[in-house]
Amino acid sequence: MADTHQTLSRHGPLRLIRTRLAYLLLLTCGGRTAAAFNAHSAFLQSDLFVCSSGAGQAGLSRAKAMAKSQDAADSAWWRDGLNFSCTECGRCCQMDGDVWLAPEEVVSIANHKELDVASFIDEYGRKKLKGWVCLKQSPGRENGCVFLDADTRQCGIYDVRPVQCSTYPFWPSLVDDPDAWEEEAVLPDDATITNFETQRYWDAEFGGCEGINQPDATIVPADEIQAKRNAARKHWRRFPGFFIKRRSWRL
Repeated sequence: MADTHQTLSRHGPLRLIRTRLAYLLLLTCGGRTAAAFNAHSAFLQSDLFVCSSGAGQAGLSRAKAMAKSQDAADSAWWRDGLNFSCTECGRCCQMDGDVWLAPEEVVSIANHKELDVASFIDEYGRKKLKGWVCLKQSPGRENGCVFLDADTRQCGIYDVRPVQCSTYPFWPSLVDDPDAWEEEAVLPDDATITNFETQRYWDAEFGGCEGINQPDATIVPADEIQAKRNAARKHWRRFPGFFIKRRSWRL
């Protein structure tokens, strides 16, 4: 009798969570295909998901967040993907703007440069705010980031580059508005402008990305766009500089 009671006690919460998750799926997945619904349902109701996400409200909260994120991608104007391929031009690193590193990014990049944090900040930082560090810029208006190699136009810390860099051009400020996305697209310097109302070249003040909508660009899938958008948004929201975020630093 004791063994039976222990078995029910052990599996009862799992059954309850699975039941709630199934109901949640009916509410949140109505617009998806049967295949997508079944795959998502199987994952959410698996032992791995239920056990790893904790019991009760913790599991349900994660399920809601996942469903909300997926719904956003499914309903976004870019749900079929966006045309983008990096051309390695280095122009996104030449912007006349701030790059803020979160505390853990400061440690990661300092380790990559084989420096202690204090030495790293002294050499590469120009502003500090509650553990966050704003990177120095190289001399000259168009030299940009201090880690951009002036000869090769390559990033010197690419493997540990900050979230601000790794998520571009899929920042909320660009992908939440189709007009903003189109305006971010620029032509390479050797291309010919045929429509001066819709086309432009890169400049240090307004920036831009020649990888957007370029002829040989690949289709970046919606789930990747959503993941990078969310990472950039979370990074920006974490930043403690309230007025800086609203006046001069947006992602």
